[in-house]
Amino acid sequence: MSRFISRHEQWLQYKHRGTDRGKTKSTQFRFPIQGGTAMGVRWMFHYTAVIVISRSGVSLSIIPEVPVFKNDEGIEQDDQTFYELGFAALQTTRHRRLDIGLQDLMGQGQILAAENGPQVFIFTPRENATALRWQRKIDQLSRNLQDLFDQAPEVVGYTVRTMEETTSARPTRARPYAGWGSRAIVEVNVNDDTLRIPPYRNTADTIWLGKWRLWLEDIVIREEIFCPF
Repeated sequence: MSRFISRHEQWLQYKHRGTDRGKTKSTQFRFPIQGGTAMGVRWMFHYTAVIVISRSGVSLSIIPEVPVFKNDEGIEQDDQTFYELGFAALQTTRHRRLDIGLQDLMGQGQILAAENGPQVFIFTPRENATALRWQRKIDQLSRNLQDLFDQAPEVVGYTVRTMEETTSARPTRARPYAGWGSRAIVEVNVNDDTLRIPPYRNTADTIWLGKWRLWLEDIVIREEIFCPF
């Protein structure tokens, strides 16, 4: 699955050098009309990812730790700065083709429109086995996203892995196989199963049902069956 995403260039990742540094960034994928696909975020070294999945497509976003959660000196940002560099940047469209804001993606006919049943997930680093590194900031981000989508997001803490765990080619027993660490993947098949409609006036029909799975490394966080049409 990871190789499929790489081959189709459907990763969102944060680069610590160049024009990406310090910027919140997003991308979107509409589900295919038939068949399956996968997309995800990788190299989750300390940053927070927001993933929104609907029956129509996926929005992937990255919020870097510096300067959004803390500044270059390691001092935690105040709430207003965090809001402006984090949630406000996700909400607002900055580039019509590459970086469409969540607000515009929720418009009628868009992939995150209410009729498509979007579900929101936040992936953020753990400080230890029981606590998130930025609990208060994540609570603020969760409230902002809840106000936007009218639902509370599911918050998932992840362990910051070593570079070897992230890029190793050693196979694992479960998907995603190689280089399993520090990544979250959305896997979808819009033709996963069929549903037969009861006969009406001597006619019957069959519709396709899709299924998506949300992975954190090699663990399924959530899966859902949906009607693509």
